[in-house]
Amino acid sequence: EVTIQARHKAWKQRFDDNPCETIYAEDATRIMEQRWYRRFSDGEAGYVLHRDGAPARVEYHDNGAVRREDWFQAGRYHQTGKPAVTVYHPDGSPKFEWWFLADEAHRDDGPAYIHYGRDGSRLERWYRHNHRHRTDGPAVVERDKDGAVVKAEWWLGGKEVTAAAEAFLAETGACWPFDARTEARFLEQVLRRAA
Repeated sequence: EVTIQARHKAWKQRFDDNPCETIYAEDATRIMEQRWYRRFSDGEAGYVLHRDGAPARVEYHDNGAVRREDWFQAGRYHQTGKPAVTVYHPDGSPKFEWWFLADEAHRDDGPAYIHYGRDGSRLERWYRHNHRHRTDGPAVVERDKDGAVVKAEWWLGGKEVTAAAEAFLAETGACWPFDARTEARFLEQVLRRAA
């Protein structure tokens, strides 16, 4: 059970510096969550999660360490250059990260979702515009604690093409991540096989 304190009197001002809403633990001694809002249209419905340059929602573990940070712009998960959602273990180490642009899972230069196992294992999922997608390697990569690949799934535009990709690798002996020339051959052959 939690107690909610909202600064309703200040709803017409900008909330970048101080949270609009603070949720306390039942004993009212610990902050469990803070939220920042901004008004983008007239009326009560115009207030949405938003904060410039910092997360718009922050949750805390019982020990006071940050549990979760969510970056919002105009009510949508959005952040450039770093994850829009990060969840942490109580010791502060990352548990998982999600990259979003305008509410879509998306990242151009790496996986949009990363789950960090306590044992050092790692799960990566590559997305472009909310679809699993990667052209220079598998879009889902699961690694054990030593970094060895345990599982790899190949996706293009939200369509799984693992069988066609594995056939391409077997025929060509290519290794990922592909260089630009191999990537072009891969796309040509796999798209033809997957069609």
